[in-house]
Amino acid sequence: MIAAGGPDNLSVRKVSQAAGTSTSAVYSLYGSKESLLQAVYERAARGFAASQVIEFSDDAAQDLLQLSMNYRTWALENPHLYPVMFDGRSGLQNAEAGALGQSTIQPLVAVVQRAIDAGFLRQADAFQVAVALRTSVHGYVMLELAGLLGRHFGGQLATDPDAAYYNYTLVAVAYWATDIERVRSRIKSGGTA
Repeated sequence: MIAAGGPDNLSVRKVSQAAGTSTSAVYSLYGSKESLLQAVYERAARGFAASQVIEFSDDAAQDLLQLSMNYRTWALENPHLYPVMFDGRSGLQNAEAGALGQSTIQPLVAVVQRAIDAGFLRQADAFQVAVALRTSVHGYVMLELAGLLGRHFGGQLATDPDAAYYNYTLVAVAYWATDIERVRSRIKSGGTA
């Protein structure tokens, strides 16, 4: 319901009909539409945050790419929950929603800092770099979920979406990289450099 029409499309009546139960049962579990929306947001954010937890390797650059791949994989596997986290119409402004949102980017900030410390990324504020990378990846994934990439851009996006996304991620990282040739070699070799 939320994926189809945003938070405004969510109603206790629609949820109870979809679940084959009464509105009073849904109200007894959640209390209000806002509480139901909060529960959906929490489920989405926790699932997404779990996808961003990785075991660090010795290669911070590869870890950075792995987080990006995990981001897209989770979004494609959860197209009904992904929009919940990023729909500004939800009105979820409480402290818990903010803490959950922060928890989803902290692994990326940590990996970016490791990549800066390792000299793969240039010196910059790790949080700002993480937000820039997240914004770039988010835009790509939103276009992909909407079915716009292959239709409008074609080429590799249509024939090998995984490779296209991987290469796009490398291009986004290249702006921050200290050795652009190293990033280019990863693109040319499919990530094995």
